[in-house]
Amino acid sequence: MTGIVVFAFSLALLFLLFGVKHWERSGGRVLFQEHRARADAFAAAQARVLVRDVPVESREALLHVLQLLAHKAVLGALCALRVAERRFERLADSITGRRTVKKKGSVSLFLRSVAEHKRTLEQEQR
Repeated sequence: MTGIVVFAFSLALLFLLFGVKHWERSGGRVLFQEHRARADAFAAAQARVLVRDVPVESREALLHVLQLLAHKAVLGALCALRVAERRFERLADSITGRRTVKKKGSVSLFLRSVAEHKRTLEQEQR
C-alpha cells in the first residue's frame, strides 16, 4: 500500500511540474529566476561527475534497477485498480438490485390479501 501512495504522490508531483512549466511558457513568466541559473549549473556539474566517475556497467545496472522499480510500481497500481474495480462492481450490483434476496416458498396469507386489496384499489381508480 505504501508503494501505491508513493507512486500516486510522485505522479501528482510530476503533473504539477508539467503544469507549472506550461504556466511559465504560456505566460512568459519564470518562477525562482534568481535561483534558476545556480540550479542549472549544479545539475550540469552533477551530470559531468556521473559520466566521469561512474563506470558504464554501474550506470546500466542503475538503469535496470530503475526500470524494474517502475515496472513494479505500475503492477502495484494495476492491482489496486483491479481491487477498486471489484468493489465498485459490487456497489453497482447492490444499487441496481442484482444481488437481491430471492423468494423462497409461498407468500404469507396477509401479504396476499394486501396485494389483492391493492389490485382492487387500482382497478377502481381506472
